[in-house]
Amino acid sequence: MDSKKQKIITAIGMAALIALVLIWFYPLNKGTVMITTGITAYEVRVDEEKWVPCSADPCSLKMASGPHNVEFQKEKYSPVTAQVVVKRGKLSVLALKPKKIMEILPSNRVPPYKNGETLPPPAGIAAESVQASAWNAEGDKFLYLDKEKGRLNMTDGEKTSPVTVLAGLTPPISLFWSPDGNKAIIKNGQNLYFIGLAEGSRKKETLLFDPSNISWAPGSGYLVFNDSENNVFKSDWQTRAVMPLDKKIPLAQSVWISENTLIYFEMGDGSRASIYSYDINSGATDSLIQKYDFPLDAVIFGKEENKAFFHNPQNGGWYEMDLN
Repeated sequence: MDSKKQKIITAIGMAALIALVLIWFYPLNKGTVMITTGITAYEVRVDEEKWVPCSADPCSLKMASGPHNVEFQKEKYSPVTAQVVVKRGKLSVLALKPKKIMEILPSNRVPPYKNGETLPPPAGIAAESVQASAWNAEGDKFLYLDKEKGRLNMTDGEKTSPVTVLAGLTPPISLFWSPDGNKAIIKNGQNLYFIGLAEGSRKKETLLFDPSNISWAPGSGYLVFNDSENNVFKSDWQTRAVMPLDKKIPLAQSVWISENTLIYFEMGDGSRASIYSYDINSGATDSLIQKYDFPLDAVIFGKEENKAFFHNPQNGGWYEMDLN
């Protein structure tokens, strides 16, 4: 073979080798990254290049092999940056947890009652004859402990039905009606009475401390309460077992926003509030707003709007936080 032909063959071989290298390191030297955020309609960018819109979640992107920085942005959410290592031909999952930027704004709605306020008894029941009482969530039934006979009664304003008798209790006595209307808790000192309203059952549980700020979970399956140092305890309705949650929350400054989640506020120097959410099941606490520039003294949840309403005692105004 003459030298000219040899050079041609060598050139063709080199070209083929270069082509294989290019194919390997460029089109095929990529992997797929699946980005999950739990929300939709956001943007991401890789290594400070152009922002890419992601209309759905998860969002899948092709990236070259190796480490990359991925950034997330969306209006009203805090930006997130994370690193992912891409392997050739492999799928990598990058789970981002963007946090919504919460705002507390003046509200044009005034919630009907502050926390702790109680409506008076219905007509025909003298307030001085009642030891403890509560209205149901709909406001059409009244549950009360009769002072003279120690009998727990339920009335709709027309018909009164006895539930059970708890004689011998001395004040102070507090009554807490469950959201589902089927259960009640009567607190008397360190004693909690678990009462089934339909069957008139009652079971007593004596605690090692005097519970305060008793609050039913929305599904009525359990309740939470504080001790004197604002430690939170949980008690299941079925077992009545009392379990410490290793968390300090002033429950009087909290409200349920879902079956297992509370929103609560704390006052720092007396004039600046911080707002948090707390998940009873996971124990996770999320800081929503830190050191807002005025005090708070009450919080109420508006279920229909999915908003939390906060009261400012300085100006008497209500403020709202959109939880959507």
